[in-house]
Amino acid sequence: MQEVSIKRLGLFDLYDAKLLFLQFQREDGISFPKVATEGRISQLLEDDHFIVLAAYHGSHLLGGLTAYVLDLYKNNGHKIILYEIGVPSTKRRKGIGRKLMEDLKARSRELGATELLIPANHSNPDAQAFYTAMMAEAEPDLMIYKLS
Repeated sequence: MQEVSIKRLGLFDLYDAKLLFLQFQREDGISFPKVATEGRISQLLEDDHFIVLAAYHGSHLLGGLTAYVLDLYKNNGHKIILYEIGVPSTKRRKGIGRKLMEDLKARSRELGATELLIPANHSNPDAQAFYTAMMAEAEPDLMIYKLS
């Protein structure tokens, strides 16, 4: 694979953000993917606490990730939570996911984050292996309360 560049998407990248969000869902096998309105996506892209990183080869979108900045109340620090990462199956094992994660780790450090949280459980062994290779420490599965 030729040179891959990583870019944090902003307000002027609305089209690429929508493409990326649809790509995430297609890779998850969702037949009829949906995205929020352009107004909502624009709000998210303007929010400093929402991170969208996109990987490109030239101008071709390869994949990306989304993450949130969590402000801590016990100190003035932050934690980052990875919400979603996706690279199409045809483009995997070429270092794109690794490059996205390395970029997110660097940005997290710049923000003063103390941890990067990755909710991946044992039902996804490929994800577990990927994050372990990236030197993430395994913790017990994340518990989630469904609110709707």
